[in-house]
Order: sequence, then structure tokens, then C-alpha cells
Amino acid sequence: MIKLRLLFSLCFFTSLAVFLPAQETSFSMIPIGNNRFLQKPWDLHFGPDEFLWVTERERGVILRVNPETAERDELIRLSDVFSSSGQEGLLGMALHKDFTADSAYVYLSYTYQFQGAPRQKLVRYDYMIDGADGSLSNPITLLDNLPATNDHNSGRLIFGPDDKLYYTIGDQGGNQN
Repeated sequence: MIKLRLLFSLCFFTSLAVFLPAQETSFSMIPIGNNRFLQKPWDLHFGPDEFLWVTERERGVILRVNPETAERDELIRLSDVFSSSGQEGLLGMALHKDFTADSAYVYLSYTYQFQGAPRQKLVRYDYMIDGADGSLSNPITLLDNLPATNDHNSGRLIFGPDDKLYYTIGDQGGNQN
């Protein structure tokens, strides 16, 4: 089984090398904030507003951070996020493709408790900004009561080239022996 996985991995990554064009990129890292600036960040986006958008998994917080000044704007603290310090909590985030500096939709994936058991959901929020103070409000649940555990929940969100929102859900540790 291990040999088969290794063979698959080698074939997969070799085929990626064939199909992906070589790109020269330059990368530089500039720290912002102190060592405790974020608490268990999970998803990070460089938004079209040129701010960093960050989820803090355990606290259920969405932050909008000025990358030049490190000024933080807490957009929302979700009261129903469930995290027991496993791999659950506020997981995925996607900014709508028609995002503007003044308003947009923000999509979030997170775990919550339902009848004593962890579940996962996908929720859309309205983003508004007044001066430098942004907020997320008017939640609309798109999917809920999805399976969740404290392991391998995934919850990643991305808009595809077809303008559809894609959502991943993990195996909840089901493939472990």
C-alpha cells in the first residue's frame, strides 16, 4: 500500500511539473505586529481592498488587518463557533468575486454544536465599512448540519473560474486505522 501511494504521489507531482509553467517569483517577508498578533489564524486572504483578511479558528474572529500599519479591525466574533482545541472552529473564508471597497459578501465555514454534537455549516455575511470600521452582519445559512468532528474538518472555500463557490469538507478522521 505504501509503495502504491508513493508511486501515485510521484506520478501526480511529476505530471504537475509537466503541466505547470515555470514561474520566476520574488518573495520577501515583512513581519507586521508582535509575536502574539494573531491567535491561531487559520485562513488568510489578501483582499481586493489591499487588507489582510484573517480567521482566528478557536476564537471565531474575523480580522481585517492593514499590512502597512498592523492596525486590526475585528469584523465579527461568531458566538456559535465550537472549538475544543482540535481541528474544528472557524475554518474557511471566501470574499465574493464582486467585492468592492464599500460592501460585499463574505462566506464562512465553521463548526458549531447541534444537539450536543459538532456539526459544520456554511454562512454568508454582508460586509460593510464606515470609515475605518468594518463589520459583518445579516448572516444567511447556506448549508448546515454537515458532519464534523475534532479531526480533519477542512472547510476551505474558493470561487472557481466558473464563478461558483467551492466548499471542501474533510473526512473527519474516517480514513485512519
